[in-house]
Amino acid sequence: MKSGGEDNQLTQVQAQYRAELVSDVEYEVSLSLPKGPMYFGKTIVKFNLSRVPKAGEPPLFIDYFGADVANLSINGKDVGKETNYYRNGMIVLDQTDKLIVG
Repeated sequence: MKSGGEDNQLTQVQAQYRAELVSDVEYEVSLSLPKGPMYFGKTIVKFNLSRVPKAGEPPLFIDYFGADVANLSINGKDVGKETNYYRNGMIVLDQTDKLIVG
């Protein structure tokens, strides 16, 4: 059985599309590596969004191949797990327009 995301390889077209939407990407990663097969961490991804994807365009997404997303906040707003942003190895930001801070 495959874990989520193994079939989701970022294509060149997706990468080019994402590059049109975001710039100045920064990552902050903290990891806890206890004994055993699992590890835990926190990742902060910062970027400038040039525009929100229009209706009918693919959503913006961040590749993520971990076991789970414990919590998620966008622009400092906790969006919680009930919003279902994490699916199939991606954190899909298809509701970004509702979270933009102006």
